[in-house]
Amino acid sequence: MIVNVDLDDPKLDEVLYLLSVYAGKPICASTFYKARDNLYLKFDEYKFNPAVFKLPYKGQVELSSAGNIVISNRLAEMNAKQISPSGDRFEQLAEKVQNEYPEGRRAGTQYMWRDSKRIIASRLKKFFLKWGEYTDDEIVDATRRYVASFNGDYRYMQLLKYFIWKNEVIGNEVELKSTLASYLENDDNTESTNWEDELV
Repeated sequence: MIVNVDLDDPKLDEVLYLLSVYAGKPICASTFYKARDNLYLKFDEYKFNPAVFKLPYKGQVELSSAGNIVISNRLAEMNAKQISPSGDRFEQLAEKVQNEYPEGRRAGTQYMWRDSKRIIASRLKKFFLKWGEYTDDEIVDATRRYVASFNGDYRYMQLLKYFIWKNEVIGNEVELKSTLASYLENDDNTESTNWEDELV
C-alpha cells in the first residue's frame, strides 16, 4: 500500500511530537500532568475535561505565567545559540552595557543599577528574540544615550535590566516593554520619556 506523506509541510503539532520522540522524551498524558503539577498550565476547572488527549481542548488549557516564562526563556536560549554558539557575545555585550551605567545601588533602594552579568546577558538574549538582532555598537550607543539623557540626575532612570525590557501589566495581559528598543528605533531623535514611566 502506498501512503502519500507530505514531508515538506508537516503541521506544528506533528513536528513537536516528532521532536519529542527524537529526543527520547515522547509527549504523552504524563507530560501534561507534569506540566500541570509544576503550575506551567492554567485552565478553567469547570470546562476542563481530564481526557485532554482524547477530546478537543482548545480554549480550555493555557500557559500560566510560569509556563510563559519557561517557554520564552527556552526560545531565547535557542535563538541566542544561533547568534552566538559559544554564548560569549552575550557575556561580553552585558559587560559593555553595564559599563555605561552608574555603579552601586540606586539611591534609597537595595537595587543595583547594573545587576549581575548573568542577569543582563539573559535579558539581552530575550531582547534579541523579541525585538531582533542589533550590533553591539548599536546597543551600547543606545544605552549611553539613555544614561546621558538624565544629565547625572538618575532619580527616575530605570535599572539596566528594566531598560532592556520589563513586564508591563495591561488589563489582564502581561506585555514586554523596552526602552532600549525605543532608543534603537528612534536613534538621536529619542527624548527621555515621561519620568513616571521611568520608575521601577
